[in-house]
This record gives sequence, C-alpha cells and structure tokens, in this order.
Amino acid sequence: MIITALIPSFLFISGLVSNDGLVAFLSSIALLLLARLWRNQVSYSTVALLGIVLGSAALAKLSGLLLWPFAGLMLAILAWRRRSLGLFVRATTLAFSLAVLICGWWYIRNWVLYGDITGLNMMLDAVGRREPGFELQDVLGDFQAIRWSYWAFFGWANVPVAGWLYRVYDLISLVALIGLGFYIVQAIRGRRWNDLLAIVFLSIWSSMIILGLIRWTLATPGSNGRLFYPAISAISLLLARGWLQLVPQQGNAKQWTVLGIGIAFLIIAGYVPFFVIAPAYARPPFLSLEEVGNYVSQRMNIHFEDQITMLGYEVDRREVKPGDLVWVTVCWKGERKIEEDYFVFVHFLVDHDLIAAQKDTYHGLGSFPTSLWPADVAFCDRYPLVVPDTTPDSNQGLLSIGLYHRTGERVQVYSEDWQPMGDSIRFAGPRVVFPEGQQRLNYDWGHQVALVDYQLDKTVVVPGESLRVSSYWRALQRMPADYVVTIQVMDERGTKIGQSDIALSVEGQPTSAWQPGTIAEDHRTIQISPNAAPGVYEIKVGVYEPSTVQNLTLYRNRQVLSDGGLLTLWKLRVLSGQPLQE
Repeated sequence: MIITALIPSFLFISGLVSNDGLVAFLSSIALLLLARLWRNQVSYSTVALLGIVLGSAALAKLSGLLLWPFAGLMLAILAWRRRSLGLFVRATTLAFSLAVLICGWWYIRNWVLYGDITGLNMMLDAVGRREPGFELQDVLGDFQAIRWSYWAFFGWANVPVAGWLYRVYDLISLVALIGLGFYIVQAIRGRRWNDLLAIVFLSIWSSMIILGLIRWTLATPGSNGRLFYPAISAISLLLARGWLQLVPQQGNAKQWTVLGIGIAFLIIAGYVPFFVIAPAYARPPFLSLEEVGNYVSQRMNIHFEDQITMLGYEVDRREVKPGDLVWVTVCWKGERKIEEDYFVFVHFLVDHDLIAAQKDTYHGLGSFPTSLWPADVAFCDRYPLVVPDTTPDSNQGLLSIGLYHRTGERVQVYSEDWQPMGDSIRFAGPRVVFPEGQQRLNYDWGHQVALVDYQLDKTVVVPGESLRVSSYWRALQRMPADYVVTIQVMDERGTKIGQSDIALSVEGQPTSAWQPGTIAEDHRTIQISPNAAPGVYEIKVGVYEPSTVQNLTLYRNRQVLSDGGLLTLWKLRVLSGQPLQE
C-alpha cells in the first residue's frame, strides 16, 4: 500500500487530530476481513472482529456507517455462494450485534438530544447548508477542488502545490482508469471471474463513498477530497491494478514499475513538507535596519504607542484591475517584549473611504504573533489583498494600516516625532482601472441570465436621497419565465433602507421572449429611506421568478455562491443630513 502511504494530503491529515485517518484505517481493516471471509472458510472469530470494526468505524465518523450496508451485501453474496441462509443469519447477527453494542449509545444520544439519530442536521446548521437550487450538475463545479485536495492540498484548503503536479496526478489517474478498463475486458474474455469479482468488490465500496461525498456536497459547501479516504485503500489498489495492466507482463517489468511508482511518490511526499508546507507557515526572517531597505520602497518610523514601530512599506503595483491580487509589504520592529497578540489590518480604500479589500490577521499571516517577537528585532511581512471584481473605478486608492486589540479597540498611532495620527496610517495605494474591450463581470442566475456590468451614479448619499443604478444583462439561453431583478440596499444585519424590483425587458419584451445572447440595459432609481442611519450599506442584486419570489441560484464561473441568490455589487455610505433640493 505504498501509494496510500505516500499521498501527500493523506500524510498531512494523518499528522493532525482528525478522524479521517482513523476511519480510513478501520475501513481498510473491514475490507481485509471481508476479503478473508470470501477466500477462506468462514470463521466466526473473523466475523466478530468485523463487527467490532464496523462499530468502531461508525463511532469514528458518520461515513463509517456506509460499511454496514456494504458488509451486509458482501455477507449476503457469500451466503448465497455457499447456499446457506443460516450462515447469513448467524454472521450478520453476530457482526451487527457487536457493532450496535459499540456505537449504538452514540446514535441514541443524538436522537435524545437533537431528535436526529445521525446528528447530521445539527452539523449542517453549524457548517452551513447549500442554497436552494444547487443540483447534481453543480457538483461538477467542485470536482477540481475535490480531486486536488485528495492528492495534495494543505491547511484549510489554502496551501496548494504547483499546478503542474496536479496535472501529473490527473494524468496518472487517467492512465490507471484506461488500464483498469483493459484489465476488466481481459478478465471477462478469459473468464477470470475471481479477478473480476475483486475489481467489483473494490469498485462497489469506492462508489458508495463517492456517492456519499456527492450527497454531502449537495448538502453543504464543505466538500473535500479527504472525504474519499474511507475508500483510499480500495482506490489505491484500483490505481495500481490499472497501471500494472499497461506494462509488459513478461520479465521484471512489473517489479520495475512498482519500484518507479514508489520512488516517484516518495520524492513528492518528501518534497512537499519542506518546500510547500514549511514555507507557507514559516515566520518572516529577522532583518537588520539596513536590510529593511531591500524590502520596501518607502521608509518611515511610525509608532504604535510605545511598543511597535512601522519601518516602511511597499505596494507591488500602481494600477489594479477588479479581481486582481495586490501584495502589500510592511516592515515592523518591536521596541520591547510584548505580552499581547495584536491583530494587524490592511485596508484598500477607494472613494469615500469605502473598503474595497482588506486583510485582518496576526503578523506573519498567523505564524508570528506579537507575543513571540524578540525586542528590537525587525522583519518584513506581506499581506495579500484581493480586489473584488465588482469594485468601481477610482482615481486613486488608499491603503490604511493599523493594529487592534482582541476587543476590537484600535492602537493609537504616532508620527516619528510623536505627533498623534489617529488609529491608522494611510498612504497612496494603486488606482483601479477597467480593462478595455472586455466583459467586466461573469455572474449568472440559474444559468439563465448573466450580469455583465453595472454603474452607480454615486456611492455616498444622505437619508431621503435617491440612488441611480444601471445594470447590463445578457441572456444565456431561452428562459421559461419573465424574471424580475431586485436591487436592495441593506446593512450587515439585513435591515433594508431601499429596494427596487422591476421585471427585465428589452423594448417591452420580457425575458421569456428573449433569444440567447440578447443584451438588456436596466436603469432604475432607488429611494433611500429618510430614516436611514448613518453608516455603510451593501447594494445587492438578485433575480427571481414572480410566481415564487425565490431568488435563482447565483453562479460565478459556474461555481455556486452561497448568499441567498444575492450578489453584493458595491457599498453605499449614508451620511447624516438632508437631501439637496433639486
């Protein structure tokens, strides 16, 4: 099982406090025991051990319950093969009685506490559910992330390996699948039924886990390749069988193939911890004050109270397009030993101090919090900012950097000569520009109609004032209904201060009369409530069918977005005051 042992993600998960490794181990033992029962005389000690494993697997993880119907099916086939109904009754009674004794209390507890024998609904309430309308075809949008994380994805799905390595894994998986197909054809032609049954045995279990993962993906966005791991030993055996089928069957070709695969997997498994995972979590290197100048273009000495000094900064670009990633380098020095772990924030501000992008984290992106800083030691930190693709153009952006306590209270900032500067330091940031001749947005609702652009006449208002919103739409296919576009202005708690719901139309034609590719312009005025409190609000857009008043599922690049079918276009700042008389 060298393949299983050297899959980087499985090694990573095995080093964590996680039930994934345990359920993979117990599932592998269950498969081994079932194979032993199939090949040898039925031993009730083996059946009893199988029952213990089934109960332990169901206690370790809910997916371990899938072993129960699989084991029942295998025992039924075994009894049919031996023409013994009594064997089936005795074996299943012994195995499942022991399994229930081991894990039954847990499921009874779930029923008593939650009214749900599996406790699954409570978990879904905690991790979040899919939006209504997410269907089987949408699971394909998660397929890349699932298969990549099966092989090599680390952290909280935020530390990938190089893209070429994923392509290698895809290629060897495809090769194995082709080889397995040839093996099955040859087994059928040669009437090697035992060989074929072994493939069927492994394939049934793998398919059950795959179906379970699909069911989970339909229920919640938390799908990951590690959820395949109960079938990892079966998948590895199928991969190996496929590879070996494609090499010459004479001589030492098989041995050399196994050795080559093992060495390749070993090299990758040895490379990942030191050259992928370790750098991602390494703390920044210590620098002398002279070396700081090699990392930043702007030097300064800004004090955060009397504990921390900001030595300089650098922004990696002067212009950004919506959707771009911007890196901001900031150099720091602790003036003395710090007991508290401060948070650092980096905000990218556009017109009217609206936040386009932000990063709130510990220093070192979590690897070097302030309580670990030695006194009088300098280092430089890099912060990634992703500019939303809905960001409006801006003549000049600003970057705002500061520190705050765990309570949220910000640390006061002082200039080099100790003059108060407020609770953050601001400096010029990149300008937001739009690429010419390109479609700006790629959001669609129900794969029916897509939003391709929008414009606002203002981003700051006073209560009672109006906001002009223009949006531009494209039909993706013939639509079965006359859809309505809703644009809502609300705060983070969902309190609305303005809303407009108008059916989309082109020259009086509703969406049901549009041809694919039809372009529509929608211009509307939204009246802001005269009772709106000062603050920052979000402008959201959705599409719904009037008969249901249910927003269609929102997609971006065919990926489902979980936000109730509402897309946040941009933000609106409401000031105190009276609207201007026109």
